[in-house]
Amino acid sequence: MSVAAQIAQTLERDGVAIWPERVAPDLLPILQQSFTQRLSHRVWNSWRGFEQNERYRLLVEDVLTVSSGFARVGLAPEILDTLDLYLQPGYVMTEARGWRTIRTKRNFHGWHVDAWYDRALPVIPRQVKLALYLSDVRSGQFRYLKQSHVSGQPPSAQPANHWNDTEVAARGGEILDCYGPAGTMILFDTSGIHRQSSPVLEDRDIV
Repeated sequence: MSVAAQIAQTLERDGVAIWPERVAPDLLPILQQSFTQRLSHRVWNSWRGFEQNERYRLLVEDVLTVSSGFARVGLAPEILDTLDLYLQPGYVMTEARGWRTIRTKRNFHGWHVDAWYDRALPVIPRQVKLALYLSDVRSGQFRYLKQSHVSGQPPSAQPANHWNDTEVAARGGEILDCYGPAGTMILFDTSGIHRQSSPVLEDRDIV
């Protein structure tokens, strides 16, 4: 079975999969350097930089213009083959963004689903995100409640958008904690329950 087929199968079952390989070691420093440079100043007129619309995140909304290497990662043949299997042909890329989460002990980003779709639709369209760690993540890791994804089902299948720890624990199921070195990639269905955990003890860069 191909890597794409294995990942697509894992997505079908769990809603989340850690990509089996990290970003190439010759490409990773280029991505890190270009992303850090964009974080050195705020957006101002036509001067590109970061935006900040929440206290603990510095946002870069246009990572495909930061370095061509980000397109190499997101549009790699193995990634596209996986998306062809899981989403079926005809999907589109809707965003390519990243941010630095500033060190904090505050629990500011709880359990949620990305309820981006029109709730008048008969079923929840499938959407996935490919997350790439640009820094080592030893705290503030991405967490996902396995098998909580409901894409392809009626919107009534997921009536709430946010949960606290007690509510998630009451649902049962296994939580995947995605620690990892820089270059780690995670592919997940956004209709599943997920979050960035706290505390964040080191600045965390992710796209």
